[in-house]
Amino acid sequence: MKRIVAFILIFVLLMTSACTKPNDEESAESIDTNVGAEQPNNNTDNAQIPDTNEPVNNQTEQNKQPVQNNTQKEDNQPNTSTPDNQQKEPENKVEEPKEDNKTNTTTPDNQQKEPENKVEEPKDGDKTPVYDDSNATPASDFEYTMKKDDTYIILKNYIGNKKDVVTPNYIDGYPVKAIAVTCFANTCVENIVISENIEIISPNAFSGSYLKTATIKSKSLVAYLYSFEGCTLLESVTFMYGDAEFTGPPFFKCPNLKEIVFLCDAPKCATLSAILPENSKTVIKYKKDTKGWDYFIEENKQGWNREFVEIN
Repeated sequence: MKRIVAFILIFVLLMTSACTKPNDEESAESIDTNVGAEQPNNNTDNAQIPDTNEPVNNQTEQNKQPVQNNTQKEDNQPNTSTPDNQQKEPENKVEEPKEDNKTNTTTPDNQQKEPENKVEEPKDGDKTPVYDDSNATPASDFEYTMKKDDTYIILKNYIGNKKDVVTPNYIDGYPVKAIAVTCFANTCVENIVISENIEIISPNAFSGSYLKTATIKSKSLVAYLYSFEGCTLLESVTFMYGDAEFTGPPFFKCPNLKEIVFLCDAPKCATLSAILPENSKTVIKYKKDTKGWDYFIEENKQGWNREFVEIN
């Protein structure tokens, strides 16, 4: 019985060994087959992704590197050779004002027009002065008119109620150059300053007024006959500047006129009778170191009971 069992075991072992060998050979063959199949893929991958250690790949990278450096240099250097790529101007460059913002010096129609009558500052070489009117009596206190040739204003009537008046040098931008007949006649004005632009004081301009003092700043003045006639309260008249001309005595019937003061050169008249009536006792005062007084006094002291006083 034991022999039978031993025989069976030996037979089983033999059968088992016979079946195992083909399987091992198949496994070996399958492994070799897989390795052969994978080899082309590895070659393909090596072709697509070059090994950086190979000389060919190093040469490729070295060839690429200068191209990149050249590209950087080209970006940093301005291109001045091709018209299409002209050198860019600095971003902070001050641009020229656009046409809408440019000051138009050739087309007055596009400029903002200034008032036609505006009094402008004198230009170089222009001797016409511009006077201050900050203390002037407002134009609304006067009736005035324009001279026919539109060159200056004439004061026609004083319609205000102020006792102290300063005639304006300008109205509406035009110079005020004349005081018309009876402009201040029979008014309440007691003290008046006649401004620099006034050149004409017409006959009877102040007749019958309550005037007490008059200060005349006119640079060039013609005072007509009887300009201040009948100003019985008038006490003092002062001429600040020269070039005063008289066509006849303006201070007629001014019994209380104590003095006429000239802070300027002697007046343009041959005799004192052009300024005062013969029976007047008004004192003539003139400023020291002004011109023409020696001759004027010499011509008028004879036959006149006049007193000439030099003042500083």
